[in-house]
Amino acid sequence: MRHSVRSTPPDTLRRFCPAAMVLALLVGGCEPQVTNPVPRRAAVGFIALVGASEEDPLWLTFRAAAESYRPNLAGFELRVAAPPQASVADQLALLRSFDPAQMRGLCIQPVDAALGEELQLLHQKGVAVVTMMTRVVGDESFPHTGVDEMAVGRAMADAALEAVDGKGAIAVVDHAGGDRALGDRRVGFSERLSALAGLNVLREFDCRGTPDTARTQIRDYMERFPRLNGWVALDNWPLRQWSAQTSLLPASCQIVSCKPYPEYWPLILDDTCHALVGARYEQIAEHALRMCVTGAQGQLPTTRTFLAPPVTVTKQNLAWFRQHWFDTRKMPAEAAATPAPTSTPDAAE
Repeated sequence: MRHSVRSTPPDTLRRFCPAAMVLALLVGGCEPQVTNPVPRRAAVGFIALVGASEEDPLWLTFRAAAESYRPNLAGFELRVAAPPQASVADQLALLRSFDPAQMRGLCIQPVDAALGEELQLLHQKGVAVVTMMTRVVGDESFPHTGVDEMAVGRAMADAALEAVDGKGAIAVVDHAGGDRALGDRRVGFSERLSALAGLNVLREFDCRGTPDTARTQIRDYMERFPRLNGWVALDNWPLRQWSAQTSLLPASCQIVSCKPYPEYWPLILDDTCHALVGARYEQIAEHALRMCVTGAQGQLPTTRTFLAPPVTVTKQNLAWFRQHWFDTRKMPAEAAATPAPTSTPDAAE
């Protein structure tokens, strides 16, 4: 008996084929071809802490803080590095020298805010990125640690009031084209200034971020108004490249500014500066690493921002701040062999 063979209608084949393909994948274990696959991440890799440069005043503090934090890295390796000089090209080259397939996290003090695009690329590859000190363009997706610049501005206003003994006239050096940190500092200073009846701002200058211009403005204005009681520089422009021969102010007039780095300590001791407002900078690296480890583990950090509170450094607490500065730059083995300080200043924070 002859059997006839009936052909399957084309519309039936079109309905059957997709279902058959899915069934074959589920039963037969076949893998579909994937174009441009995402590289498989290592179960354990490394976390890098990258400084702005080896010349940056905060580099040794950040390096020592990272080494001290090593036992808390949840099994990740630690790599700590900075370019020799503050250069966008050099910092980019350093970042690109790391293997992105092994890098799980990055804590970075960007040389420039324009590094945002490069950090976004790393973020898209699965690297947990945390910025320190400088926020980069388009970094709203990145956790950040730095100084509470608004609080620094408020502390600068309080220090200025103290410098004029509760009542007096001051002048302010500013820069309209400054970065975000300066803008926050300005807001904090202005807010606090409005509540201090004892401070009278006679003049505000825009030094355009140039140290020589700032010093020239101060010197010229003091010649016209020698009885001015004090100055506030919203960044440390007039103090940069300071020489021993520089003489801007009479003994009755002092400067209040920020960033109490070692090169400016002599200006506190000789009464050129009444106060410099900074922070306990080691906290910035510690909190950045904590956030980075959390992100590298695939978890959301409990907080995305840490801003270190201000520390006002004056002649009264400079000895403590100096000791703290050098203590926090010591590597763990050296720090363990050093006795802890027996006292802290009354106005440490």
